[in-house]
Parts: sequence; C-alpha cells; structure tokens
Amino acid sequence: MPETEKTFLIMSLTLDKLLGVDGVRAPISPESATDWMDECSSSSDVLDDALLRLVNQTTNGKAMPVNLTGLQELLEQTTALHGGERDGEEHLQVTLGHALMMVSLEEGLLPYAELLLQYANAAGVNFAAPDDGDTVLQKCVEHENFHLAQLLIKHGADCKKANQKYATTPLHKACSLPNPVPWIHLLCEAGADPNAQNCDGRTPLHICMLGNVRDHEDAILQGVELLIKYGSDLSAADRGGNTALLYVRSMLQDGAYDAAKTFADALLGSGADPNCRNCEQRSLLAYSIGCLDNSVDLTRLLINYGALVWSMDWDDTEHSAFAWYLKAVINQTRYENCARTLEVLCRVMGAHPQTMYSHMLRTMFRHVRCFRVLGPVFLEIKHAMMRYWTGPPQLRYLCWRAIRRSMQPHNVERRARTLGLPSRLERYLTMEDVTCDK
Repeated sequence: MPETEKTFLIMSLTLDKLLGVDGVRAPISPESATDWMDECSSSSDVLDDALLRLVNQTTNGKAMPVNLTGLQELLEQTTALHGGERDGEEHLQVTLGHALMMVSLEEGLLPYAELLLQYANAAGVNFAAPDDGDTVLQKCVEHENFHLAQLLIKHGADCKKANQKYATTPLHKACSLPNPVPWIHLLCEAGADPNAQNCDGRTPLHICMLGNVRDHEDAILQGVELLIKYGSDLSAADRGGNTALLYVRSMLQDGAYDAAKTFADALLGSGADPNCRNCEQRSLLAYSIGCLDNSVDLTRLLINYGALVWSMDWDDTEHSAFAWYLKAVINQTRYENCARTLEVLCRVMGAHPQTMYSHMLRTMFRHVRCFRVLGPVFLEIKHAMMRYWTGPPQLRYLCWRAIRRSMQPHNVERRARTLGLPSRLERYLTMEDVTCDK
C-alpha cells in the first residue's frame, strides 16, 4: 500500500477513535484530512497526535464517553507502528508521558491512566515536562491525584527524581499541600529521600514548616512529626543557613505565636539544636525576643531547652539576647508589651550580676540614637533589672539556679513536671509565671 494511502487509512482510524462517541462515527472530510496531514510529518506522528488529542479532550470533559476499547486499539496501532517503522521506542514513551501528564490533572481519569501504563515503560512513567521539568508523579502530587500516584509508584515511578529546573522532588511538593500526611507516608514508603534539597537548599521538612498553620495546624504538625520519623535531618540548613527550627520564625511573622511554640516544642523534643544560627547570625531565640511579650512563651521554651542568653563573646553587644531585646524595644520607642520578656532574660543573666550590669550599659550605649526619646525607655529597663545587682540574691532565686543547673542539658520544662512539685513552684522553676517572685 502506498505511503499516502496508508497514512490516510491510519488517520481515518484514529479520527474514528478520536471523534467516535457512543458508537456514532463522525464523517471524515478531505479538508480535515489535509489539515491534519499538514501538521504531521509521518504516519507515527498522526497516531501520536490522535492519542494526545483523545486524552486532551477526555481531560477537558469533551469526550468523556469515549470507549476505552477504542483507546486501546489506538494504543495498539501506535505501538505496532513505532516498532515497525522506526526504532522510536523513545518517541512512543514521550507520547505516553505527555498523555499521562494530561490524565494526572484530574482524579476521575484513572481507567485511562491504567490503560496508558500498560504500554509505558520507565521512560514514560517518569516522563518530565519540557517546560517546567515536573515529572508525571510530581503533577499528580500537585493536583492531589492520590490514586494515580499510587498507580504510578506501582508501575515504577521514581520517587527520588527531582525537577530538572528547581531540583524539587515529589516529596517537596507533597509537603506544600494542606494535608501532607498521606502523601509523606506514600512517598517515603516508596523510597523518597526526606533530606533531598531543592535549588534553595530546602528539604521537605523546610517546605512543610512553611505551610498555612492558621488553617491546617494539626495536619502540618503531623506531617512534620512523620518526616522526623522517616529520618529528616533536623540540622540540615538551606542556603540562608536556616534549619527547620529557624523556619518557626515564619509563624512569628504571621502572628501565629501559639503555633510557633507548638512546632518549636516538637522539633526541640526531637533533638533540634536551640542555638543554631543562620547566615545573619540569628537564632530562633533572637527572632522570638524580637516579638517581645507576644512570643514570651516561645522565648521561655527555648531557654528551657538550653538556648543561650549570653553570646559566646560576653562583650558582644550585637548578637546577645539582651541586644536583640533592646533593638525590639527601640523599634517601638516605648516600654510596652516587653516586661515579661525582660524578666525571663534577667532570670538567666542574673547569675552573673556584675557582668549583667556592664553588658546592659555597653549595649545601651551601643544602640542609643535619640537620648531624648529613648532615655526614659532605657531608664525603665534599667530600673526593672537593677534588683539583680544592687543587693544579695534571694534564697529562692539561688535554689532556682541550682535546680535548673542540675537539669541541664535536659529539657527543664518536662523534667520539672516529673518532680512532683507544687504547681506554683513548678511554674516558677520553668519561668511559666514570670511575676510570681514580685
């Protein structure tokens, strides 16, 4: 049979499969045949185009009643033609990959995906879109097509394969969903790497920490805990030097202070370092102190887990906890909503009263701008602190220091609850009630 007649016959069959609905065949006009022939360079391209158009119309809801038997016949013809005329298995798998990519956009097209996967090998299953580099599995995750993702994994989809453009894995995309828990379980059980880093150095745990905790706090917290269970490295840092614990600051910026404490407690309880710093030389304690009394519960939690109030350099007036506190007060130019945070810091700094006094003076002189405005504010701060260096420490305070020192480096807050102390004494020991000694 001449090539032109063969191509026209193939095109007729594929048009039947493409346009035939409920057994009704649409007529083939010479004009439509000529137009389609002009778009396609070979017989195989005709079949490829027919297959993609069929799937595309199906995903757009235009040809939902298309008989799956017709699609199977079309796939058989395409496979036979690729095998007979060219060693174009790679070309066929690209076509199947494109088709799977379109089917992945909607949940209700699983039968079409099952049929396509019968003819796809690893190249088709792991096909990556040329525009954004996403694989079929990544598209499934992005559109929350869970059942198709299960099917793809069953057919050998690579859960570790990263987006060629942004180095994003399916697990990265899963951790950005409102409820990442079932996806994390599915992908990690299939071999996904919980410590893979994208082009920004972010791991899936980092992405999960950026979720909308106001609306989905419980689901995201479960996702964080599940990632830790699957081996997420709590010390892994992005390009800015931020670990997962430092990502809690995004919750502080959103005003989700209770959620920030909850997530920090989960990370710290799993072994996160409370003293890790980013490239700006800021720890989570510095960010928490910057929110003053709005975040005093998180500040207290971090200190109870061993966060350092004093900088490694005792003369450092830029990066100590008191320096960050003073900067925050200066920004609001008044002594408001900050007394409880100051008391928490003084409890720790008071162990070295003379060093505390000299550090306070040096830091104030270092950061003073307009004395007429800030002078009264600094005076209030000094007055609130001075009882720690103007007289002998109270016996209760000495006991507080001794008991806490015996608990380090363990979590003071959790250890205190095992001592069976009266509630008021326990609150004092953990600084939960920062006004109980006044």
